Amino acid sequence: MNFGEFKDMYDLIPDESLKKFWNPILGSLGEGLSGIFYWIFHKPIEYKIIRKAALKDFVTQMSQKMKDIPEEFRDPSKLGLVLEALQNSAYQLNQEEIRAMFANLVANLADKRKNGTITPRYIYILSQLGYDDAVFLRELVHQNGEKLLHAHKAITNAEGRNEYISDYYLYFSGEKKVLSGYKLSINVLDYLGIIKDSDERLESKIENSNIIEKLNEKAQNAQDGYWLYKDIFITSFGIDFLKYVVG
Repeated sequence: MNFGEFKDMYDLIPDESLKKFWNPILGSLGEGLSGIFYWIFHKPIEYKIIRKAALKDFVTQMSQKMKDIPEEFRDPSKLGLVLEALQNSAYQLNQEEIRAMFANLVANLADKRKNGTITPRYIYILSQLGYDDAVFLRELVHQNGEKLLHAHKAITNAEGRNEYISDYYLYFSGEKKVLSGYKLSINVLDYLGIIKDSDERLESKIENSNIIEKLNEKAQNAQDGYWLYKDIFITSFGIDFLKYVVG
């Protein structure tokens, strides 16, 4: 096989980590790791869909994470899922957050302490994420299991019903901060089974004055009214996804 100008990519794959780990089993299939990388990434590189610098960073991150796996826990049995993950990463690597997540996933697939519960579902979900989704997932990791509130401000209208006078805001109990936006990401991650956005009919009034102050400050909303919230839960699958993919 003539790799031509693309051959310089193989210098990015350290012999002591990725090549040493995967080449014995790949050799039995008639291809080394370099050949696999060429097959997966040469077209995206050729047509400038991904940047060489992004691919280099991806390989560097994978290599370092592989080195960190103790020898006795290294497990090549998930090679099929590794190749599937690499294929699905090919058009996502320009996005730094998602690049890091694919590197985490590939490394964890090679670690027998972690790879027993990782299924193709992890790869599919990661391939569906956009930049905002990835950033939101990183925020969830920083929560360390603390409550996440989905809140908006309301008044009581003439019919005695709640009338909303603000957009939704997110209050992160762990870091005690408020973020706006991410509505589409919440819908996507709910659909993918990582989080569960509870029903609006289950909203409750926020009584904590410190939380109310932070929400009013972020919303720049001094109107009289009250803040209602519903919980966003991380599902049991979501907890594992955050652990093995987001890190």
